[in-house]
Amino acid sequence: MKTKILLLTVCIITITSCDSSSDSISPTVVPNTFNHLYIETQNTGSFACNEWAFHENFGTSPTGLKRDDTLLPATFGTSLRMTQSSAYSKVDIQGAKRYVVSSGDRVLVYDASSANTPAPLEFPIAHINAMEFINNRFFMVVNYELKEYDVMTMTPINTFNPIQLLPTARSSNMTSKGDFLYVIASHNFYKIDTSGSGALVANYPKQLSPLNRDGLEYVNNPNPASPCHDAFYLVREGAASKELVTIDEATGNETVITDLTYTFTSNGSRISAVLDYTTEYYYVYSLNSHVLNESTVTAIDLTPNSGVVAPVSIETIPGYYFGVQLKD
Repeated sequence: MKTKILLLTVCIITITSCDSSSDSISPTVVPNTFNHLYIETQNTGSFACNEWAFHENFGTSPTGLKRDDTLLPATFGTSLRMTQSSAYSKVDIQGAKRYVVSSGDRVLVYDASSANTPAPLEFPIAHINAMEFINNRFFMVVNYELKEYDVMTMTPINTFNPIQLLPTARSSNMTSKGDFLYVIASHNFYKIDTSGSGALVANYPKQLSPLNRDGLEYVNNPNPASPCHDAFYLVREGAASKELVTIDEATGNETVITDLTYTFTSNGSRISAVLDYTTEYYYVYSLNSHVLNESTVTAIDLTPNSGVVAPVSIETIPGYYFGVQLKD
């Protein structure tokens, strides 16, 4: 499978802005301070994305292929682009850090520590909405129910009480802050305490406007004056608009940071987003169209010297890239 060095590699890219004014974006050094993990696949025309190439990009080094797997059945349909999700453990679990990724109908668990990555563990689990690690604990929303799972066997851990989310509209990815999990499901912002046996925090969920939301990421710059101090970012998408917003944890109120409407095209597909909390860049990986074999990577500097947050670089890459996770 052919691959290409991604935008997150330190590089200088000259592009043309996709905003309504068509102003050019100046050549910009896009820094990446972490390795990152992702899956590359190819859309053969019927979205038969069954060949998965697991990559680790080493910052300033070329993209590294860790392994290539052909999965069955041969055609996933459109569930992959609508429901893909991923998570990465920053601590060892049974001797290795684990990268977990879902196509919506199955879960694959990779050894992310080994130089010679063995075949992933594969589990047939349908209707997966979101997943996240908190230390060595793995949580997953399946059919709008949050449970803790043993990541090596995918069996539920019964000491954690399941949390039912509203099932009427799509779910975002999950993110975490300390012992708390955060997810948006059916236009409601949830905060879940995972300590003890688990519980929905009082006065949650917070009801939001009826728009789709993805790319929920938490960052905490210790400087209280920083825009990235104790902040949650996400991409909010309507029928004719896309915006990068922050969401207030206590109230659920959203503040628009920048307009992304003409920056990338998701066509209803779920984006992958990562936030490099050292450089404070927010990256969006999006599938341009379910009939095209290309993706867009958009880099946004959340703390620019100018004070004006906007995309600083955009790159179109062949293939479908998803499940992006920073690896520190």
